[in-house]
Amino acid sequence: MDNWWFSGLALFIYSVVFIGIILAWAEIFIKAGQNRWLCFLFVIPVVNLIVFFWFAYSKWPIHEGIGKDWKLKILEAKKVKLETEIKSLKPTQKSTQSKKEE
Repeated sequence: MDNWWFSGLALFIYSVVFIGIILAWAEIFIKAGQNRWLCFLFVIPVVNLIVFFWFAYSKWPIHEGIGKDWKLKILEAKKVKLETEIKSLKPTQKSTQSKKEE
């Protein structure tokens, strides 16, 4: 009876962690292009496993906007970025070589 505050504190901590996990899953669903309300399905014991595996292996709407070759587009963007970085480095290297020739 003396430690009644301990059970209240534990309940408060569990509630904060629970709400934090639900909000985190809501953000993950939003970033994947799904409906944020799917996060509440994680509260139901067996349904949470089904939703988890469905979410992991389904086609995300965010990828449909990019297209089928989204990995190729990412690699092309990285290539362009690297080419611009290389072009920005070349004049400084030429200027150092011309100083050596003088």
